[in-house]
Formats: sequence, structure tokens, C-alpha cells
Amino acid sequence: MPVSPRAVAHLTVAGHEAVHAHSVGLVTATDSPGVILFRGGSYSDHEMLGLLDRILDRAGVLDLERS
Repeated sequence: MPVSPRAVAHLTVAGHEAVHAHSVGLVTATDSPGVILFRGGSYSDHEMLGLLDRILDRAGVLDLERS
């Protein structure tokens, strides 16, 4: 299921750097460190953004910045 471009604005407001794959073109993308894959259902945009919030609330800053 594709992630809505609305997720970019949602993540940016929450203080995260976000770029939708469509805006850079999948063929020309040189890096994909923050790929998010949703499995196990068909989620509305609202549900998907809620899941992102839950994940990011549980992830520590150090975990997100670790290489």
C-alpha cells in the first residue's frame, strides 16, 4: 500500500525530515534510509498517520539517529 504524500507534511510538523519517494523519483533515488513499510492491512491515510505517530513516540531519539 503506498504511503500518502500527506505523511510528509505530517512528519515535518512533528519535527522529522521527510521526502515522499514520488517527489524524488524512485529511479533516481540514491538513498533510502527511512523506508517505512506498512503490512497487514489496508489503512486509510488517517490510520496510517496514527500508526506513524505511535511508532515515532515509542522510538527513542538515539535509535532514530544511530547509523
